Amino acid sequence: MLQAEARKVYWIDAGTSKIQRANLDGSQVEDVVASGPESRLSSLGVDLAAGKVYWSDLGDKKIRRAGLDGSNPEEVVAASPSGTSLALADGRIFWADLSLKQVLSAKQDGSSEGPEAVVSDLTSPNAVAVDAVGGKVYWGDFGTRKLHRANADGSKSEVVVPYGKNSSGIVVDSLRGKVLWSNFGTNAIYRCSLDGHDMEQVVSGLDNPGAIALDAKAGRIYWVDRGSGKIQRAAMDGSQVEDVVCGLDRPWAVALGPEPGARAAQADAAPSADSQDSFAIGGSVDRATVVIQKYSWADEGDCVKVYVSEAANPAVLAAAGDGKQGQLQTDFQARSFSINVTSLEGGASFELCCRGLVHEVIPEKCKVRVSQGKRISVSLAKKEAQVWSALSAKNW
Repeated sequence: MLQAEARKVYWIDAGTSKIQRANLDGSQVEDVVASGPESRLSSLGVDLAAGKVYWSDLGDKKIRRAGLDGSNPEEVVAASPSGTSLALADGRIFWADLSLKQVLSAKQDGSSEGPEAVVSDLTSPNAVAVDAVGGKVYWGDFGTRKLHRANADGSKSEVVVPYGKNSSGIVVDSLRGKVLWSNFGTNAIYRCSLDGHDMEQVVSGLDNPGAIALDAKAGRIYWVDRGSGKIQRAAMDGSQVEDVVCGLDRPWAVALGPEPGARAAQADAAPSADSQDSFAIGGSVDRATVVIQKYSWADEGDCVKVYVSEAANPAVLAAAGDGKQGQLQTDFQARSFSINVTSLEGGASFELCCRGLVHEVIPEKCKVRVSQGKRISVSLAKKEAQVWSALSAKNW
């Protein structure tokens, strides 16, 4: 598995017809793909787990892929994506086609006979993103000037944000339950909840911002600032804006790729209250971290309880001790939570990360308690009084 420090930021420089990459801080820039002047590189996507970088070339209307270092390039499918991103999820590529007025999809391994329509009869679709946890496809539309979404099969299309004019880049933060997009008209980046509520401006004062990428676990947004010829980044709240790479000719697309292991674990059905099968486990886990795969949950009125028992996880409870000396680290978000358990005596740490909660919780009211030698109890405070039929949204 790739280590966190091995991650790279990738981008297209349309002026030099190259795909390049660098460390996340912008150091050690190197070429990945160098195309000829007849090429028109446009869209980009990275799959770290599979070790592949994907891109589109409007010159010959093909989507291709290669190793992360550009080795062994091969054709995937004939297509002409109109946006800057190729959204990758569940072994498929998603993109928008302005001329066909569709959102399309194909298998990442190149075995599709041709593109498959996901959503049709659109106006002017451009940017596309995927919420792999919630099973949704998001896209911007220059014609409607709105952000839309639908199920992965194209059903239940709906407007998410009625003000999505000039949205040239979209990314979904499943960990925090947010969708973010750039607006080159207002020179800003915005975000809102996955259902369109709580819209706010995150970064302003940019110069023709374009594609967006996300380092969810580190809590950073990366974007292309086309006017200044830069790749920039900031914290999720828009603070700490800094240059990553400068002096580019015509930066166009940017991608980091989902972290290895960041997808929710697949399940045919949501877990029941007495289930101890793993579900929706995510996050970047290194060699010293063991994923907690057995737990149970129950709806208990004003809160939802998640239990990690000693019977199913003796090593986890041994590491947790009494939980009063810093053995547990927690992170509660509106639509996710994570727990990391590390023994005071060293050795392996243990992690449970559940994304895509079916309903929102109140992070500041959530808590964890250790009954030494018995179980770890997580209390998720409900934002709304409703019965939870599942803990996390079904993965697809």
